[in-house]
Amino acid sequence: MTSTAMAQLDANMKTRLRHTQHSKLAITLNDSKVLGRITEMRTEKVRESGKFSTNKMKTHNSAWTPVINKASNEQIFLERRDLVSHWFDLWTDSQRKRFFDLIFRQCSRKQYKFVQDWFEEMVPLQHLDFTTVLPRFLALYIFSFLEPKSLSRCAQVCWHWKFLSEQDVLWMPKCLKYGWFLPYTPAMHEYGSWKRHYVGCVLTLDYVTTNSANNALYGMRGDGPSQKDLTPAESCM
Repeated sequence: MTSTAMAQLDANMKTRLRHTQHSKLAITLNDSKVLGRITEMRTEKVRESGKFSTNKMKTHNSAWTPVINKASNEQIFLERRDLVSHWFDLWTDSQRKRFFDLIFRQCSRKQYKFVQDWFEEMVPLQHLDFTTVLPRFLALYIFSFLEPKSLSRCAQVCWHWKFLSEQDVLWMPKCLKYGWFLPYTPAMHEYGSWKRHYVGCVLTLDYVTTNSANNALYGMRGDGPSQKDLTPAESCM
């Protein structure tokens, strides 16, 4: 095959390719031939009240949220919101967190501010229960500075505070301070035994009521010796 024939063949192939591209472009640009049916597609800016504008395409039989019709927009929004809420109830904790991560990445600064205000109103940090956010050993360390009467009052707040304020690690040092040893070994899952032992020991104590007349006659231990009990040499010192 000569060079002239080869050049003629290349020219014919380029011409056919050019005609094929033009025919495909014409079919694509013709809306009446898309998907073999008449599909009217228009792209225009939708302005409402001179404030809202969008470049989204308005199509027939579309799954997009209608922008112009407010009633239809609100109805479709409520239906989709309920559907997403139903899906959210069926998801696991990990899936919910991944969903939150996806949504928060798409939010704007105003929406972040709304979420922050919502948490400040619904979950105020200044009124937060410290026993629910701090580790247990830190909560017990805070309770260890309270006297027995205050610990007993803390046990009346809620069941969680009652469980923490009756731990043996809080009441055992208070019992050992007065030499009150527990007469038995507590079981593995038993708690509150040292508190019950402390209360039992306090109830069996013999209290001595103070009498001002007796105090004036005999004095108190912290008063020291009186002047009449001192020797002449000690009184002159």
